[in-house]
Amino acid sequence: MQLDAMIYCFLHIFIGVFCSLGYSLKPFRFKTRFMGGELAILFFYISIFCLSNFMITKSILSIFVPLVQYPAITLASWAIMINLYVDVEDDKRDNSCSSAIVLGEPITAILLVAIPVL
Repeated sequence: MQLDAMIYCFLHIFIGVFCSLGYSLKPFRFKTRFMGGELAILFFYISIFCLSNFMITKSILSIFVPLVQYPAITLASWAIMINLYVDVEDDKRDNSCSSAIVLGEPITAILLVAIPVL
């Protein structure tokens, strides 16, 4: 692999690790910021898609890898969103600002059912 490709891969891996650790660890604690947890999940998700697309176009990965990878990533992200709904009471005590708190529990419950159906 060329140097620019390695830097690109490293950058996306760094973004993923930063979003994962920054979600709940100090000093960042994205989950306590307004929609910070959701944005960290979104950036992590986008980083995985960009890195996969890059590796497929450079013939490092097979084109069939996303057929398994993307549904698994989508389900994992959905599970994280469900966890935001389940942790509403703890997040209120922790002064977090997740989508479940901002939108309210009834709207969040409807969205969590509707998102996989769409």
